[in-house]
Amino acid sequence: MKNIFRRMADTLRRLMGSSGKNDDNPDAQYQRGRSYADGNGVVQDYAQAVHWYRKAAEQDHAPSQNALGWLYMRGLGVPQDDVQAVAWWHKAAEQGFHIAQNWLGGMYAAGRGVAQDDAQAESWWRKAAEQGNARAQTNLGSMFQLGRGVAQSDAQAVAWWSRAAEQGHAEAQSNLADMYAAGLGVERDDVQAAALWRQAAEQGNVIAQASLGACYSKGDGVDQDDAQAAAWWCKAAEQGHAVSQANLGALYMDGRGVAQDAEKAATWWRKAAEQGNELAQSNLDALQILQQRDVDDAVEWLRTAAEHGDAETGDALLFDERHPAVGGIESLVLDGTTYFFGFDFKSDMVLSPLFDDIDAMAAYASRYMLQTDGAHDAAYWRELADDAIEDSALASSLEERTFSSHVLALTLEKLRHASQSNSTVPGFSVEPHLIYLLEAAGGWRADRSNIEADICSIAGEESLAEGESVTQVSQRLQAQLKELVEQAPGNWSERFAALS
Repeated sequence: MKNIFRRMADTLRRLMGSSGKNDDNPDAQYQRGRSYADGNGVVQDYAQAVHWYRKAAEQDHAPSQNALGWLYMRGLGVPQDDVQAVAWWHKAAEQGFHIAQNWLGGMYAAGRGVAQDDAQAESWWRKAAEQGNARAQTNLGSMFQLGRGVAQSDAQAVAWWSRAAEQGHAEAQSNLADMYAAGLGVERDDVQAAALWRQAAEQGNVIAQASLGACYSKGDGVDQDDAQAAAWWCKAAEQGHAVSQANLGALYMDGRGVAQDAEKAATWWRKAAEQGNELAQSNLDALQILQQRDVDDAVEWLRTAAEHGDAETGDALLFDERHPAVGGIESLVLDGTTYFFGFDFKSDMVLSPLFDDIDAMAAYASRYMLQTDGAHDAAYWRELADDAIEDSALASSLEERTFSSHVLALTLEKLRHASQSNSTVPGFSVEPHLIYLLEAAGGWRADRSNIEADICSIAGEESLAEGESVTQVSQRLQAQLKELVEQAPGNWSERFAALS
């Protein structure tokens, strides 16, 4: 037995070195570095973590090189240094270490520690993605969706996000849900979109929580349920999501899905307003006036707001020049919320702000709008608004009047990329019905000449005019879209600000 123990002791000494601490073994050095970095069994000490990681990294130990790069990026235990972070990640990435490859892709995409280079970002992310790195798969999907470093492809974006989503990656699940909701790269499927948002929301993804709340609010892909809408908006609101805070305030004010509580409504609106949400601020101001029940003050408040260009509170007065007008009610869907608006079919003019409350639309129409047989009460207009949810005299399908701020923002990103790269974006488009609505809301004052032709040129479907470049066309189209949005009055310009 003594001989056995002696042999075991000799073996341990050989493995651990004469000091008994295995100072030369890179795996052991890495573990000691992790212990100091995590504070596991020792007092957390990033300088010691750097010391041990460096010992292993200098022996080409990829996990240690990756860890050392991370510490340099964060400035933990060493002065913050993106160049050093990139250098160590390169060493690990060249050994096929997928975590370092993903970090390296991010540095090239952001231009940190290296010159910004989308092609290099795509290359490193692809290397990591092909090894199953979910974060890299998500990033690579975004590159395809935006057309950065690769030819734009919604289908490829869906493919990579699907691989990451199957591994439970919340951001990929949320992104993929956006694609199903908009019908980009896949056939539109509200049920699948809601299911994916739920998977991401249950992991705490705030965008997914907000989107799932909207699904329940409108019954998109799930049974309509105000209580569920309130529950998910509450989760997002508690993470500081301003739109969810504003929406939750509205539910408390109306007593939908929660007990009616004006104080809680004001609390959530105040939180959203503090982040710059104009609708929430408008609701706070309106609530104060309602509580005071001072009609004269209310009228004066509206006029003052309009004079100062408040896009929310002055909306009713901004359309005064179009009243009284004979018209009907139309609807559109933006970010999962149905909005109603008055429309004069004879003059092709929008007659009202956008209302997400059907009763508010009916009340507005009863006061400011006419039918060919004269004025009607709010109940009459509410029926027309209800019909407008499914049927439209302006668009042949619901898809034509369904929009996403996420998609609109991506549209601008694609234009910026086309401008920077001076290259076309296959498949590029802007929904014609949206351009029409913004023109009608703005009184046809915006210059929309060449918009359709420029869109086709950016998509590569039409040849450029002689002497023109893709960069010039892209910049002109960006300016025209911005003008369309800015010329739209009241909350129209705010709701579609993502396009400007």
